[in-house]
Amino acid sequence: MKKSQQLEVELDKTKEELLTTTQKLDEKEKALLAAEKEVNSLNRRVQGIEGDLETCEDKLLLATQKLDKAATAEDDSDRMRKVFESRALQDEDRMGKLEDELKDARTKAEDADKQYDEVSKKLQQTESDLERAE
Repeated sequence: MKKSQQLEVELDKTKEELLTTTQKLDEKEKALLAAEKEVNSLNRRVQGIEGDLETCEDKLLLATQKLDKAATAEDDSDRMRKVFESRALQDEDRMGKLEDELKDARTKAEDADKQYDEVSKKLQQTESDLERAE
């Protein structure tokens, strides 16, 4: 009978170990399910972030293209500004020369008017002298 009691004790111990192991297995399975849910959630989040990244990259590409166009336009504008500045300087020089020429022309016209007046007076004087002499 002793052997039978010993077997019963071992059976009880084995049942307890089985129960404990089964409980631990249930806990591990629950933890595994929770971990799988978290992994699935993280995968969805990663997909969302990847979509956002792709959108941001597209926006960055468009912004870069616009920036390149703006830089080209700025270069063109700068070149045109320099051309206009150069033309303005040339026009200012030309206007200065034309003003000088105009002053000279006025002076010559005034001198010519004075000479005309003098010649006209001399002519009148000469005609008057001629009439008296006759």
